[in-house]
Amino acid sequence: MSYKDLIKYSCILLTVLATSAQSYANERTHFSFSDGIISDIKLLGKGCETGSALSYDELTGNINVSFTELKTVIDAEINEDRSVCLLKYTVNVPANRQAIIPPAIVKGNVNISENSKTVVSLRYRYAGDVGPASIWEFNGTASGEMLLKKGLAEEMTPCGKTSYLKLSIILNTRNLDPTVALTSSQTTRVDQVTIPPVTFEDCPLPEDV
Repeated sequence: MSYKDLIKYSCILLTVLATSAQSYANERTHFSFSDGIISDIKLLGKGCETGSALSYDELTGNINVSFTELKTVIDAEINEDRSVCLLKYTVNVPANRQAIIPPAIVKGNVNISENSKTVVSLRYRYAGDVGPASIWEFNGTASGEMLLKKGLAEEMTPCGKTSYLKLSIILNTRNLDPTVALTSSQTTRVDQVTIPPVTFEDCPLPEDV
């Protein structure tokens, strides 16, 4: 099925839903990756241009992006390391609808056994604006899994307009005292980013004059 056919199918589905459930006109309707609502996914940055994979979960409607190279490593010779991934994608918004973009979720792992500082930042950028950041930060020692989604809120697109979103993921790890060499490698990595299904609502009706 071509991209145009996918969009046509989505619009037809919207019409059927509106006709058969008018009493729920303002109820949110979920669309999946296979409907062509989210398209043109691109990964930019040294942390994700290689070793990345994209998958779609038909049960949940989630888009999952897995990584093997989105990580930082510092040791006796490297006092600071930084890794960046920019995930770009398009949200195709049907006429008379507006999209609600749910917060993305980042999963990863940190292993810091010496006096280091690690920061992982997750932030949406769209239409020239920069949204709030979700930040995982730790000074000292830490070990185990991390889950990053706090601080992010739903983003709402303009009515009937295609939106071009950018999700930036930045990792930064450094030795808090560069004069003291680390005795072992300190690693922080992002393993997966989950993009939940886009949600649609009817555009607000103009006020009666």
